[in-house]
Amino acid sequence: MTPPKTTGFYWAKWVRTDRHTKYASELTPSADWDVVYVFENALHKGEGAPFRVLVIGVEETQSIENFEWGPGPLTPPQ
Repeated sequence: MTPPKTTGFYWAKWVRTDRHTKYASELTPSADWDVVYVFENALHKGEGAPFRVLVIGVEETQSIENFEWGPGPLTPPQ
């Protein structure tokens, strides 16, 4: 799938990390699908990456290009 174009929770496989990510060699590449949060990082075009990814338990946010993308955005259970 292509990278997300909207914010929300998505299924993703973490392929590589951004520079300065703690424990990067232990975290990637991941063979497992995890739920990650995509959030809006820039409000105006040209102000940097429009989206970043928050991985549970990791201090540094990640580039959207660092993932293989699955379904999303996920909806909460009813």
